[in-house]
Amino acid sequence: MMPASSGKRWSYLGVGSIAVNSSTIPFPATAAAGDLAVLVYSHSTGYTRVLPSGYSWLYSANTVPHHCYKVCAGGETSAPSPGNSPTLDGRGAVMLFRAIGGTPSFDSSYYDAPAASRSATTPAGSPALVIGASARPGVIDVGFQKTVPGDYVTAVENNTGLAFHGGYRFAQPSDTASYFIGPNYSNIRQVMACFAIT
Repeated sequence: MMPASSGKRWSYLGVGSIAVNSSTIPFPATAAAGDLAVLVYSHSTGYTRVLPSGYSWLYSANTVPHHCYKVCAGGETSAPSPGNSPTLDGRGAVMLFRAIGGTPSFDSSYYDAPAASRSATTPAGSPALVIGASARPGVIDVGFQKTVPGDYVTAVENNTGLAFHGGYRFAQPSDTASYFIGPNYSNIRQVMACFAIT
């Protein structure tokens, strides 16, 4: 949990177990209305992404990153897989967050392939949740070495199979947030996304 800003703050509720070759991906707990679910996922490059109903892509202007999010209606316990062949070469997990004092709101996202140093200014007027999600799709049973930025909390990582990493940090309004999952392998793809509380 982070210090309050105008009565608003973020809380991390946990991460579900990693789903391997499954059509559903479990939440860490039953979601309450307004909770933010962030799904990080890696899939073989032989398959395309399919947006689950009610979800939005963390980064929409590309056909590769399978990471997505949803502001929950309440009662959800799992997410559908975002891969078109989820029982073949797919791995993912759901991170769950709560926006106290308001509603989660997507602000911006950035995509780098290969992974590279990325910085952005968080929204003004609200504490921010910054998500760092990376994946090495299409390389089965070969993990990737990585250096997680020191101000991020690693929520979930899978170092074998279709490797991926999901982390987060809380930031104050108008803060500078950076993300780089190194070293710079050519086939590591990363997304940094910022959320505000409205």
